[in-house]
Amino acid sequence: MIRKTITMIIAGLIAGVYAGDPKPCCEMNPNYQGTGGAGGIEVGMVSLDLAPLRKVVDNEFPGKDFDFDREPIFTMSFVGYGGQKRNGTRIGVTGTFGYNAYYSDEFSTTADSAYRARTGNATVDSVLLIHAMIAHLGLIAERSFQLTENLNVYAGGMAGAGAIIAIKEGQLSGSAFRSYEPADTIDLDSTLTNTAATAAPVWAFDIHGGAMYSVTRWMHIGLDASLLMYYSSTGFGYRYGSFFTTNPGIKARIVFGNAV
Repeated sequence: MIRKTITMIIAGLIAGVYAGDPKPCCEMNPNYQGTGGAGGIEVGMVSLDLAPLRKVVDNEFPGKDFDFDREPIFTMSFVGYGGQKRNGTRIGVTGTFGYNAYYSDEFSTTADSAYRARTGNATVDSVLLIHAMIAHLGLIAERSFQLTENLNVYAGGMAGAGAIIAIKEGQLSGSAFRSYEPADTIDLDSTLTNTAATAAPVWAFDIHGGAMYSVTRWMHIGLDASLLMYYSSTGFGYRYGSFFTTNPGIKARIVFGNAV
């Protein structure tokens, strides 16, 4: 009898150690979060520090003034991640592409023979157009904190790599309303008329945080603020050196899935 009692006590202790909380299922544990996945898109604007590009343009095209003062870059991002459904940690991947265009002030250039024969003008008003682009891929980690049944806030970071790319082309300035045409035959100076590109490889980092509202169990919308940082050890070539920039921005997010 004593042996049976001791055996039952030991068996109960062992069962208690390994049993723990109720199984993560349904009504047995309503606070159980579980794991899941999600994916979505983000549309935003970044106040990009273009000082490194300004240095290149000022050297390559002296006197052709551009307004590079914190003009916004419009961005599109794709994100996918997995982790705890709510009030938890998630990790994933993201990719971002951004673009904006910048015109120089008008300047006069010497017209070529075909243009002179066609119009009788020896000079022509032109502008330079710089297409500025950013692109990077990275790993993200986020932590969410549930406030209400449909609302949570989150904070996280990203680390990755990419490039800042600039493409230059010359265009004809036609009128006060700037009706632009390709400048393929209007300028004798090939450094202005030829389309050319330059790029700076960068390491990309960001910290961000925002709020997410669940419209349904599987669709969520959010808004966050971020600080994007770019570091390049090579810059736009050996003549221009390395650079580090900080670029604040905002993004609107729509996510499909259950890891929010």
